[in-house]
Amino acid sequence: MNAQAFIGVDLGTTAAKAVALGVDGALLGESTVGYSTQRGDGGSAEQDPLHWLDAIECAVAQVLGADAVVPISVGICSQVNTHVLVDGQRVALAPAITWQDQRCAPIARRLNQTLGQEQVLEIWGGPFSIDASFSLCRHLWFEEHRPELADRATHLLSPKDYCVAALVDAVSTDPLSPVGLVGHDGSYNPSVLSLAPRFAERQAAIAAFDSCAGYSNGRLGLPAGLPVSVGTMDAWGGIFGSGAVRPGMSFQMSGTSEIVGTVGSASGSADGVISFPPVKGRFVHAGPTQAGGDALRWVADLLGMTISDALASSDRGGDRDQPLLFLPHLAGERAPVWSSEARGVFLGLTSQTESCDLLGAVLHGVAFQARRVMERCRSAVPEVVTAVRLSGGATESARWNQIKADVLDLPAEVVACRAAGAVGAALMGAAAHGEYGDLDGLADRLVAVAARVEPQPGPRRRLDDLYDQYCELYEALLVPFERLAATPD
Repeated sequence: MNAQAFIGVDLGTTAAKAVALGVDGALLGESTVGYSTQRGDGGSAEQDPLHWLDAIECAVAQVLGADAVVPISVGICSQVNTHVLVDGQRVALAPAITWQDQRCAPIARRLNQTLGQEQVLEIWGGPFSIDASFSLCRHLWFEEHRPELADRATHLLSPKDYCVAALVDAVSTDPLSPVGLVGHDGSYNPSVLSLAPRFAERQAAIAAFDSCAGYSNGRLGLPAGLPVSVGTMDAWGGIFGSGAVRPGMSFQMSGTSEIVGTVGSASGSADGVISFPPVKGRFVHAGPTQAGGDALRWVADLLGMTISDALASSDRGGDRDQPLLFLPHLAGERAPVWSSEARGVFLGLTSQTESCDLLGAVLHGVAFQARRVMERCRSAVPEVVTAVRLSGGATESARWNQIKADVLDLPAEVVACRAAGAVGAALMGAAAHGEYGDLDGLADRLVAVAARVEPQPGPRRRLDDLYDQYCELYEALLVPFERLAATPD
């Protein structure tokens, strides 16, 4: 007998992950289909939006399993601060500019200098960091560098909004994905939209992310007539997909980057992280780093290893006493420093350093950067955090899970399905269907924890000392970072 399922898709930086989630929470199918990023001069990092649609269609076909699964709803979440310019027929006018793209860094610097800290506080009501990935910078880049495309454009969309529009023939967005554009009342902040001509015109209408954006039109391998949720950013997909829905819960999602955050019961703010508008009575403070799994991929490639071989090698070097620090700022850094100039650094290399030491330093460096974000997030909520939910591909590594628990000094609860963003998207689709309960209830009922990793007391003092050195190293290198970034090619 065929099984009914909620279909969820997470459009990440390197791949589309799809799941078929049974109405009882059973994982009936899971698939990952990759796509490429084109990198070029000036720090460009672009993707072809049609590749997202192709990847969704292929991934959905695999989770449906030759009609063994019957889809009853669809949800899509995605990377944010990636933008695609479209015309009135929702056709992409240019490759999407991804969140890793640094071409808009000069525009970001110009905006920061023009506005000044006092006006930033007045506009956003608290600390806000304008960096190369901010949508206003992207809008201005097209206006200044591709005016012929800007003249034809109607919207500047996130990946999930582009794909949902292709599936339901209508454009919408949620209050969370337009980062920095929406106030606590859930509507666009007019002070932000007025910072540039035509910027307000490029924004999609806002609707709740678990509401119905429309019904499927038969594209992307899905039957017509399915309710499709508006969807939201991958971070919030992962929040619901990991079941981190109660105040006092923290989460760390591992992918190309790390997304770290905490859920609170009251409004607050912290410098360097994003304080989202309230959703269903809760306040989330979170920040994305620039490199998580991407740092491991880089060092593995450098050493001529696969990711699996690199993790195995780091396991073998776990008992070696080779103090080594790694700053994972290989393409600048986002939270909590928001610097395009930051660079990757190894400190402590000796003639005894081996590849396993480099790999171990990378695992710890990613965890240390996550701790920097987590400390800010925890300071913004009134609750005491007692555990962190881990999700994403990196949870396959037991050692990395242990390192994260040790560095954060928190028990780590590893969710059963690593693709938490896709699970969260599926739950949003289920909520949009309207007959299976609300989103909170679905997350409570259908998300399972597979393992709990307790922090080890032994490494505590050593890790705290290394973390302090990690933070001091970054601060000490601020001027060299700026000088390197200013060096002509």
